[in-house]
Amino acid sequence: MNMNNPQFFTGGYATEESICFWELQKIEGKLLRFDSISGFANPSYLTMSSDGKNLYAVSELGDAGEVFAFSLDDNMRPSLMNRLAIKGKAACHLAVSEKLLITANYLSGSLSVLSLNDDGSLNKVIDEIEQKLPQGENIASYAHSVLFIPESKKLLAANLGLDKLFVYTVDHKSGKLTELEQESISFPKGSGPRHMVRNPLKSDLLYVLCELSSQVYTVKIDAPLQVIQCISTLPENCCDENSSAAIKVSQDGRFIYASNRGFDSIAVYHVEENGQLKLSGVVKTGGSCPRDFELFDDHAVVAYQRSDLLEVFKIDKTSGLFKETGVTTEATAPVCVCSVSTIPSG
Repeated sequence: MNMNNPQFFTGGYATEESICFWELQKIEGKLLRFDSISGFANPSYLTMSSDGKNLYAVSELGDAGEVFAFSLDDNMRPSLMNRLAIKGKAACHLAVSEKLLITANYLSGSLSVLSLNDDGSLNKVIDEIEQKLPQGENIASYAHSVLFIPESKKLLAANLGLDKLFVYTVDHKSGKLTELEQESISFPKGSGPRHMVRNPLKSDLLYVLCELSSQVYTVKIDAPLQVIQCISTLPENCCDENSSAAIKVSQDGRFIYASNRGFDSIAVYHVEENGQLKLSGVVKTGGSCPRDFELFDDHAVVAYQRSDLLEVFKIDKTSGLFKETGVTTEATAPVCVCSVSTIPSG
């Protein structure tokens, strides 16, 4: 991909033009929308296949769930291959590894396991897995994201309602997930683990963003998982009501970024030598509810759910901080930004 003109998809809470294809022209300072597709309700999370030939999306609906598979032509234009209904309610996240696709279903507190065909289309639903605490603990379960750990054939699943990071072994042939209870992590009550990302230069570390407590946990993923740091996404003495949303890592692994909704902003962390985070700054954003964002080397695109807006920022390569460019464009309730060159991590 030409890094001067990176391309990406957005998904939003809409049915008409709910998935859009964009190009960021850095030198010209423009955001161009090349294509859009309609008829897919609330595609709130998108991901690419590792070979870049397919795009996948969930349909986040309260009473049902659905997954879409698209093929991409040489110009990255999507064409629907097929769609499959799942039992999970309000599917809000998905991840792909080899010939498996797994969704996190928020309202049903469950995971759906789907198999893929050789061409990347959806084959069938293999399993539906409920996430819950031991018998007698009646706490609402809200599955929020999933992340494959390919080298150990494991899957991590963040559950916001249960304040827990579940760990499963993955049998890629059968699609069977086996929970490893002894390796899971329980976060303090009310933390609300939401999304997670790995560092490309420190693969033994995981960064987990907690929505409700506005914190990032640094976790060593060598079994058993171990928390080594907890740091806020907000500036000191900030009293604004807030919930955190997205977490990303720079391509060089030097910076971690997290978005805040309420105290609308992007927290910027420098990754220290030991992998722990040091807050470099919290940059206020121009729109309301920065639900998601994507990094394109020295630029970033932020999606504002409540402002119906995308905004482009320049990234200072020394400090990692965002700087305004004045480049914005309208988009309907955008909640996901997915680069065509990378697979979203969490």
